[in-house]
Amino acid sequence: ASGALEQALDQVRQGHADAAALLNDNPAGAEQRRLLAAIKISTARLLGDPTGLNLMKPKEAIPYAEEAYSLTEQAASADPADVLAQRDLASAARLLGVLLASKDRERAAALHRRSLTALARHANLRAQSVEFVHDESMLGACLGMVLKKQSNLRAAVSHLKSALALQEEISRKDPSHLLFRRSAGRTHLLLADVLLDEGSTSEAALHYRNALKIAEGLVQLAPKNAEYLADQADALEGMARYHLWQARSAAAESERAAQVNNARLQYQKSLNIWNQWERTFPSTVYSRRRQAKVVSRLAQLDVRQQP
Repeated sequence: ASGALEQALDQVRQGHADAAALLNDNPAGAEQRRLLAAIKISTARLLGDPTGLNLMKPKEAIPYAEEAYSLTEQAASADPADVLAQRDLASAARLLGVLLASKDRERAAALHRRSLTALARHANLRAQSVEFVHDESMLGACLGMVLKKQSNLRAAVSHLKSALALQEEISRKDPSHLLFRRSAGRTHLLLADVLLDEGSTSEAALHYRNALKIAEGLVQLAPKNAEYLADQADALEGMARYHLWQARSAAAESERAAQVNNARLQYQKSLNIWNQWERTFPSTVYSRRRQAKVVSRLAQLDVRQQP
């Protein structure tokens, strides 16, 4: 949440060396194996998880995610009744799938589907752990993201809506658990993007607004949380994409100009977040690239409106 990605990675890598030494001393130790898997997951997320703040190094992240998946799969198979083991496996599968989505979409989708099927066999665990339900929803949302990359929009919408229903249900049960609320906001944004690609603009607009409302609410609760601010920027840029879509379909020139101006306003709000980033958080390759991307989008709009 602090945005200090390089420092966090240094700490996790030291933990990785310590955990590997513990497992080497006790190769059969379940707790040592779980600790090592958790550290590998944290390392992969910091290096390149595209669903959050990261150091934009997905190629370096994949081996850690592969190793974490192998470790958690062994533990989950050894004790199917262990809720933590099943949750660890879901977390590793989700991460590995999203990392593979850009280079091997078929494997990524298959990995998510296989993990969802495995979780479904443990439906009894839902009653024991609301976090288990959250993990299931995150797998479904990430599968939806991969299916969008495959241009399988109908299936993507189905999985994203199912994931969102779970996230909203557990958010109602435990409103104080901000992670559930944040996950719902991010799924609203993913779903909005797919619906926009599908041409369902009215429904997309509803989900873009919900994503922004949730992100803004979380920022109000924790103004110095880097992840919440990045989510707000994501949602603002989603709203900008929606307005540009509306501009392309507008019949009147005045309406097109109004929608482009709306898009510019959303991009400018996002740029304000990235311009002020270094006042609170360390500058990273992630924040600099996000800032540069929004600057580029605004420059394109300026060129577009030149007479």
